[in-house]
Amino acid sequence: PQRRAPQQTRYAAPPSKPPKKKKSGWKVFGIVLLVLAILVGCAYAYWMITTKAPTKASQSAASPKPTDLNADQSEAVASASDRYYTLLIVGKDVAGLNTDTMMLCRYDSIEHKMNICSLPRDTLVNIKASVKKLNNVYAANNASIDALMDGVKDVTGFRPDNYVLIDTKVFVQVIDAMGGVDFDVPVNMNYEDFVQDLYIHINKGYQHLDGTQTMQVFRFRHTYANGDLGRIDVQHDLIKACAGQWLQLGNWNKLLPAAKIILDNADTNLSYGNMQWYAKEFMKMSIEDIS
Repeated sequence: PQRRAPQQTRYAAPPSKPPKKKKSGWKVFGIVLLVLAILVGCAYAYWMITTKAPTKASQSAASPKPTDLNADQSEAVASASDRYYTLLIVGKDVAGLNTDTMMLCRYDSIEHKMNICSLPRDTLVNIKASVKKLNNVYAANNASIDALMDGVKDVTGFRPDNYVLIDTKVFVQVIDAMGGVDFDVPVNMNYEDFVQDLYIHINKGYQHLDGTQTMQVFRFRHTYANGDLGRIDVQHDLIKACAGQWLQLGNWNKLLPAAKIILDNADTNLSYGNMQWYAKEFMKMSIEDIS
């Protein structure tokens, strides 16, 4: 008999695992979008919670009391009190003794307009000091900002709500944080002051100024026919040039870092929430709203 060939044992191959389903690209995009929405929502909530309008100065004794007024007058006084915010911006010289620049700002929170009034440094004031000028009030009273605020009240008739006292270094840092400024320098500026470590050499003409150059143009006053008043005119033009560029949409994200520089390095009674409020209100204006 013939032998049968041995049969080979066949083993069944293990069932293959089903292929993993790839996540839909739209699903991933939706998750990312949701996370971003949550982050933006948290940031917005934090902004709304921390943003606060500045504290108003108390009414002076000379101001009419609500009880002395009729209903319409009382409502008008209360409305004006809620509507306007005043801020004194003071720039100290390098030595930190005299207040080299003083600007009083009033912001209208209803019409979103700002008026800026410069207080000339040589304004005559009656103080117990040999130099009876407004820029000496701060130094003559042992660097007292309260004394300066009272001095401003003697000149203007009211005490500002808030103040920001900065030196030249902070000014330079803020301008650099905002990316500098394009400005038409009106005259050739050449001046050197070894005591204040101030060396100004800037040619006349339209050009881009960094923080240091902007500070030098802002402080220069030695060839204007009307001296400090001529410098004030140039300062106002420079402020408008800065505001016109900073109000552009591409620069709004630079406002808060600039505000943080001020808070970290300046003497002010504004909080970070107050700075956020001013930044928010600033973006509601156009260059035509600043005078």
